[in-house]
Amino acid sequence: MKKIAITLIVFLSFSTSAQLQKFKSSFIDGTRNACYITQRGGSVNASISDTVLKQYCQCTAEYIANMLNDQLVIEIEKGNVQINPSWGQLAAPLHLVLLKG
Repeated sequence: MKKIAITLIVFLSFSTSAQLQKFKSSFIDGTRNACYITQRGGSVNASISDTVLKQYCQCTAEYIANMLNDQLVIEIEKGNVQINPSWGQLAAPLHLVLLKG
């Protein structure tokens, strides 16, 4: 019986992990694309290349996705937690490094 319980826990952990990775991948794609459209539309970014804006948006999306844990993903999928756009501001120091580099 112990082996079954341990096997079930391991299976559920892999299942949750795979589900989390799928969610994060989709989240990164959507966030990156929305970010790029927003940033490209900003007049302040007119002189910034597409490559730099795409890197900026990829960095932001990955940073926010890395803040997501299993429980938070479950709560987001249930609709109990809304993703706060201000989370992207937490990645601002990373952007400064990218844009200066």
